[in-house]
Amino acid sequence: MIKTAIPAFVTLLMFIIGASLSADDFHRLKINGRDILIAITGQLLLLPVIAWFLIYIFNPTPSIAVGILLIALTPGGAMSNYYSFTAKANAALSVSITAFSSMLAAISLPLCLSAIFPLLFADIMMVNQSVHALAKTQALQLFLFLIAPISVGMLLRWLAPMFTQRILPTLETAGTAMLAALLTAIFLRFHTLIAAEFKSLFMLATCFTALSMMAATVITFGRKLSDRAAIIIEFPVRNLAITSMVATTVFDSPEYLLFAAVFFVVQTPLMLAFIVWHRRQY
Repeated sequence: MIKTAIPAFVTLLMFIIGASLSADDFHRLKINGRDILIAITGQLLLLPVIAWFLIYIFNPTPSIAVGILLIALTPGGAMSNYYSFTAKANAALSVSITAFSSMLAAISLPLCLSAIFPLLFADIMMVNQSVHALAKTQALQLFLFLIAPISVGMLLRWLAPMFTQRILPTLETAGTAMLAALLTAIFLRFHTLIAAEFKSLFMLATCFTALSMMAATVITFGRKLSDRAAIIIEFPVRNLAITSMVATTVFDSPEYLLFAAVFFVVQTPLMLAFIVWHRRQY
């Protein structure tokens, strides 16, 4: 059930991202290109390093280790846009970072998986065969899964902007409901494993979130407060749907989703605490 539902979920989320893009976002790319570049490049370079550091320090089980790195390699999640809006951060910048990082992920994700996974996991899992399969036969599939629905969403926005704006709230609600259903399904299927590894999962999720926010704070030093907050929020909030798709379709290992499920639950109160703190700055 999980494996069957995830591709549909990813398609819906990528369509929403494409349909959310407007001319203002591309104009913002020109005006705030430096901030967007800092955020996307920082995520691509720093988050895998943070994941590797945590794997080295905590030495988790292979399934949890792979789950952490999958989280680090996937683009930002749409929840970051909501968090930025609630925190009175630059929500428009957050939307642009999420959208453009998702588009770039169609290229960066297969490349990162091919380059990083053999280096880190050759000795602890049968990853070489999966990576070669990804590089040779599934890179195009992954590319199409991400780019095609984004392109369709952008086309619909261009052809019927009013209609698109009317249906977007309903689609976003459906996406949120599907995410909740996915996480619930993962918890129900792997509740025994999650309970057994919860202490490790909790510590790793907390540390990944905190270190990601610290990294974003450092690289945005000197930027406008609302822009910094948007990027700080964007760093730890990952696209769990894409993580799930890679785990189940590329590696055919749903157990790699253990970390993703706990990560979302643990991260949410931490992000809410940051939102409350940032709102008090105004």
